[in-house]
Amino acid sequence: MKIIIVLILLLGLPINALAFSVDGGWSWFGDPRAVHSSNVNDRTFIVSADSGTAPAKCGITISQYDHDTDELTSFALTDEVGGCDGHNVGSVLVDENNLLQVFYLKHNGPNLYYRISTNAEDISAWGAETNIDSSLGGVGYAYPNIMQLDSGERWLFFRDENATGEKPPYYSTSADGTTWAARTQLLDDAGYPDDERPYCKYISDGVDIIHVTCTQGNPNTVSANIYHFYYDDGEGGGTWNASDGTDITVPINLTTEATLVYDGSTFKGWMHDIAINGSNNPVILFAKMKSATNHEYYLATYNAGWTDAFVSKGGASLYSSQPNYSGGGTINKSDTSMVYISREYNNLAGDNGGRFEIRKCTLSGTWDCASITTGSVKINMRPIVPRNSHAELPVIWLYGDYTTFQNYDLDI
Repeated sequence: MKIIIVLILLLGLPINALAFSVDGGWSWFGDPRAVHSSNVNDRTFIVSADSGTAPAKCGITISQYDHDTDELTSFALTDEVGGCDGHNVGSVLVDENNLLQVFYLKHNGPNLYYRISTNAEDISAWGAETNIDSSLGGVGYAYPNIMQLDSGERWLFFRDENATGEKPPYYSTSADGTTWAARTQLLDDAGYPDDERPYCKYISDGVDIIHVTCTQGNPNTVSANIYHFYYDDGEGGGTWNASDGTDITVPINLTTEATLVYDGSTFKGWMHDIAINGSNNPVILFAKMKSATNHEYYLATYNAGWTDAFVSKGGASLYSSQPNYSGGGTINKSDTSMVYISREYNNLAGDNGGRFEIRKCTLSGTWDCASITTGSVKINMRPIVPRNSHAELPVIWLYGDYTTFQNYDLDI
């Protein structure tokens, strides 16, 4: 039986390990994948896509750790969402009634599902699976991202296919989480190359702002730049804006209307996380790929303009056929001067003997990093800081064997 391993950290050092019988993995473009909430109970919730090898069928699991009882439990939201694939992973929202709503899908599949928990901050019972494709009007979904503003309105972002065969990001809104508007295309096809698909990350302040960062395509096929824009719900019904506040309209032309954060013409870029700092400005953690075996992590910060600072070396990619798959990184949303990254140390891809370890990096003038894991015999990858993270569970990550995104045997 597979086990999930949760390392509980104090002062950056592992001091304990808890285990329970669920495994799984994730891509890094659907969020939140982990959330802590303590309005009724004191629990951290984690959504994962079950381990396996496609074309075998795999499901979606939600797990919870109770910080009062130290109990770890899990619930299978579905046993077979589609072929085993880390991109199937869902996203979880704790709503104003403290109920959990989880969205999930088959990677590029025709349906987008949700389930809502029966009880507040508890995974033991759920309402029926609901497919919202008929409301959205989509074709092939990927990367659900769910958030809620203080107006109560829920925003769901996802990638989809349009009538011309392109795959831009879309969004839909709902007042209650059950009735969803038809999809709205977020990015104009003219703002990225034909037959490409932009990759986007999203973060909300939970009040009236949603920040978005996107590339104009996959770094495997384009010299990927990184862009930013945001939505402000507090301006007369809501406006979309470039980083400096200039009004723009959807669908947004990424290359002419959004703000350039990083120019990937020399070294391709790919974002791994986005957050909002103490000055209410966006920050973006991204990887710069100098070669397949030489990735570097940077944090870009907006303050009347975008600047970026070197955080850490990243080493090689997770496997040879995906030279731009870095080990991954995450920002502490409560303290953006702290990030966690996965660094490879042998300058070898994961399938060629690369050693990936998790590092905690803190900013005090310059970035200083210390290893959390050392001497690992398998890959440590794609760390996450849960939203509103609890002090005893500041970071989680994947550990195990990762051959491709459709063939992995990972613990969390």
